Amino acid sequence: MKSTTDDNPHSQIRRGLSQLYEYRYIQNVKEAKLVLVIENPLPKENRWMEDYLINDQGVLLVWDGNGKFNCSPDIRKHLGFLS
Repeated sequence: MKSTTDDNPHSQIRRGLSQLYEYRYIQNVKEAKLVLVIENPLPKENRWMEDYLINDQGVLLVWDGNGKFNCSPDIRKHLGFLS
């Protein structure tokens, strides 16, 4: 999970993405679902990162909000524990 504000989502997502790849390598779980949880929804100007993470990198993006996790309906299908 990475804390995000309107000013730092790009750098925080870079950090989170590299951490996910590192953890998967260290744990040696090649088929692991990578889920990046951020504190806030992406600001409008950074929404391209959601497409990049999901469609290019295969990373599922989830954000916190009002005490529950939020994500697109497609991602929710992959993460049964969010139902």
